[in-house]
Amino acid sequence: MVPYLTHQKIIEFADARDPRFRTLVGLLAYSGLRFGELTALRVGKVNPSTRRLTIDRSATSVEGVFIEGQSKFQKNREVFFPELLRTPWRSR
Repeated sequence: MVPYLTHQKIIEFADARDPRFRTLVGLLAYSGLRFGELTALRVGKVNPSTRRLTIDRSATSVEGVFIEGQSKFQKNREVFFPELLRTPWRSR
C-alpha cells in the first residue's frame, strides 16, 4: 500500500514552509502537476473562474539551471485545481 498524506498533513507541511509557497504546495498535492510543469507555469495559463491550468511547458534542472521546454510528450493539457486553492490558502 502506498502511503498518502492526509489533508491535515498537507496543511501542516505547507504551514512549515515559507508562507509564499503554500499555494505551490497545494497545487502539487491536489492537482497532479509535475514539479517541472509547476515551475514553468505562468499567470496567463491560470483561469481562476473555471479553476483550470493550461499546461504547455515544463522546466528541467540542468546543472542547477532551469531550462524550459515543451511539456511531457509535447502535449498540452488542462488541469483542474480545487476551490480551496482559488483564494489565498491558509491553515484551516
